[in-house]
Amino acid sequence: MTAPQATPILKGIMNGLLRYTTNWFILDCATIAGPVNIQLQRRVPVDKPGGGHDFTTVGIPMQTFRLVNQTISDGTLNSPNDDGLVRRDAYVLIGAWDADIQPLDWWEEASGAQWRVDGLLPNMGYESRAAVSAFSSDPQYGS
Repeated sequence: MTAPQATPILKGIMNGLLRYTTNWFILDCATIAGPVNIQLQRRVPVDKPGGGHDFTTVGIPMQTFRLVNQTISDGTLNSPNDDGLVRRDAYVLIGAWDADIQPLDWWEEASGAQWRVDGLLPNMGYESRAAVSAFSSDPQYGS
Protein backbone atom coordinates (compact mmCIF):
# COMPACT_ATOMS: atom_id res chain seq x y z
CA MET A 1 0.00 0.00 0.00
CA THR A 2 1.39 3.42 -0.94
CA ALA A 3 0.90 6.73 0.78
CA PRO A 4 -1.70 9.05 -0.77
CA GLN A 5 -0.29 11.68 -3.10
CA ALA A 6 -0.99 15.34 -2.38
CA THR A 7 -3.01 16.84 -5.21
CA PRO A 8 -3.48 20.59 -5.79
CA ILE A 9 -7.07 20.25 -4.55
CA LEU A 10 -5.97 18.45 -1.38
CA LYS A 11 -3.22 21.03 -0.76
CA GLY A 12 -5.78 23.84 -1.17
CA ILE A 13 -8.14 22.19 1.32
CA MET A 14 -5.32 21.63 3.83
CA ASN A 15 -4.09 25.23 3.50
CA GLY A 16 -7.64 26.53 3.93
CA LEU A 17 -8.14 24.43 7.06
CA LEU A 18 -4.79 25.53 8.52
CA ARG A 19 -5.58 29.20 7.78
CA TYR A 20 -8.95 28.76 9.50
CA THR A 21 -7.37 27.24 12.61
CA THR A 22 -4.68 29.96 12.71
CA ASN A 23 -7.43 32.58 12.54
CA TRP A 24 -9.27 30.79 15.35
CA PHE A 25 -6.07 30.74 17.44
CA ILE A 26 -5.51 34.47 16.92
CA LEU A 27 -9.09 35.65 17.44
CA ASP A 28 -11.15 33.11 19.36
CA CYS A 29 -8.88 30.91 21.44
CA ALA A 30 -10.00 31.53 25.02
CA THR A 31 -7.04 32.82 27.01
CA ILE A 32 -6.27 35.96 28.93
CA ALA A 33 -3.92 37.16 26.18
CA GLY A 34 -6.37 37.15 23.27
CA PRO A 35 -5.75 39.04 20.04
CA VAL A 36 -3.68 42.22 19.84
CA ASN A 37 -4.36 44.96 17.29
CA ILE A 38 -1.08 46.53 16.19
CA GLN A 39 -0.13 49.33 13.83
CA LEU A 40 3.44 48.52 12.84
CA GLN A 41 5.86 51.33 12.04
CA ARG A 42 8.41 50.88 9.25
CA ARG A 43 11.43 52.87 8.13
CA VAL A 44 11.30 53.40 4.36
CA PRO A 45 14.20 54.84 2.34
CA VAL A 46 13.55 58.08 0.45
CA ASP A 47 15.97 58.99 -2.35
CA LYS A 48 17.87 62.27 -2.05
CA PRO A 49 18.30 64.51 -5.12
CA GLY A 50 22.10 64.33 -4.92
CA GLY A 51 22.20 60.55 -4.42
CA GLY A 52 21.89 58.39 -1.37
CA HIS A 53 18.76 58.30 0.75
CA ASP A 54 17.17 59.31 4.01
CA PHE A 55 14.58 57.35 5.96
CA THR A 56 11.03 58.22 6.84
CA THR A 57 8.65 56.36 9.14
CA VAL A 58 5.49 54.91 7.60
CA GLY A 59 2.60 53.44 9.58
CA ILE A 60 1.30 50.12 8.27
CA PRO A 61 -2.51 49.66 8.48
CA MET A 62 -3.79 48.08 11.71
CA GLN A 63 -3.50 44.27 11.84
CA THR A 64 -4.56 41.63 14.35
CA PHE A 65 -1.93 39.30 15.83
CA ARG A 66 -1.38 36.92 18.70
CA LEU A 67 1.67 37.34 20.95
CA VAL A 68 3.14 34.20 22.49
CA ASN A 69 5.73 34.70 25.23
CA GLN A 70 8.98 32.77 24.71
CA THR A 71 10.97 34.14 27.67
CA ILE A 72 12.11 31.37 29.98
CA SER A 73 13.63 33.61 32.67
CA ASP A 74 12.24 36.75 34.28
CA GLY A 75 13.50 38.81 31.32
CA THR A 76 16.06 40.91 33.18
CA LEU A 77 19.47 41.37 31.56
CA ASN A 78 22.61 43.20 32.61
CA SER A 79 22.92 46.61 31.00
CA PRO A 80 25.53 49.38 31.15
CA ASN A 81 22.58 51.80 31.49
CA ASP A 82 19.34 51.74 33.48
CA ASP A 83 20.97 51.06 36.86
CA GLY A 84 22.61 47.91 35.55
CA LEU A 85 19.43 46.05 34.57
CA VAL A 86 17.10 46.10 31.58
CA ARG A 87 13.92 44.13 30.96
CA ARG A 88 13.77 42.38 27.56
CA ASP A 89 11.25 39.66 26.78
CA ALA A 90 11.11 37.45 23.70
CA TYR A 91 7.83 36.76 21.90
CA VAL A 92 6.55 35.16 18.73
CA LEU A 93 4.07 37.31 16.83
CA ILE A 94 1.56 35.18 14.90
CA GLY A 95 -0.57 36.71 12.17
CA ALA A 96 -2.60 35.78 9.14
CA TRP A 97 -0.76 34.12 6.27
CA ASP A 98 -0.68 37.41 4.33
CA ALA A 99 0.23 39.76 7.22
CA ASP A 100 2.38 42.74 6.26
CA ILE A 101 5.37 42.43 8.59
CA GLN A 102 9.10 42.87 8.03
CA PRO A 103 12.26 42.69 10.14
CA LEU A 104 12.98 45.92 12.05
CA ASP A 105 9.31 46.97 12.10
CA TRP A 106 8.31 48.27 15.53
CA TRP A 107 5.44 49.61 17.60
CA GLU A 108 5.00 51.37 20.93
CA GLU A 109 2.21 51.23 23.46
CA ALA A 110 0.69 53.94 25.64
CA SER A 111 2.28 52.25 28.67
CA GLY A 112 5.72 53.02 27.23
CA ALA A 113 6.51 49.46 26.13
CA GLN A 114 8.57 49.26 22.95
CA TRP A 115 8.39 46.26 20.62
CA ARG A 116 10.76 45.38 17.77
CA VAL A 117 10.52 42.69 15.08
CA ASP A 118 13.86 40.86 15.22
CA GLY A 119 13.21 38.54 12.27
CA LEU A 120 10.69 36.48 10.37
CA LEU A 121 10.17 32.77 10.87
CA PRO A 122 9.50 30.62 7.78
CA ASN A 123 6.07 31.26 6.25
CA MET A 124 4.26 27.94 5.87
CA GLY A 125 1.49 29.40 3.71
CA TYR A 126 -1.12 29.45 6.46
CA GLU A 127 0.33 31.88 9.02
CA SER A 128 3.02 34.55 9.34
CA ARG A 129 5.33 34.39 12.34
CA ALA A 130 7.97 36.79 13.58
CA ALA A 131 10.38 36.85 16.50
CA VAL A 132 9.86 40.07 18.47
CA SER A 133 11.44 41.63 21.53
CA ALA A 134 9.62 43.68 24.14
CA PHE A 135 11.37 46.38 26.12
CA SER A 136 9.15 47.14 29.10
CA SER A 137 9.20 47.14 32.87
CA ASP A 138 5.87 45.30 32.93
CA PRO A 139 4.95 43.29 29.80
CA GLN A 140 1.20 42.83 29.48
CA TYR A 141 0.96 40.07 26.87
CA GLY A 142 1.70 36.43 26.36
CA SER A 143 -0.05 33.13 26.41
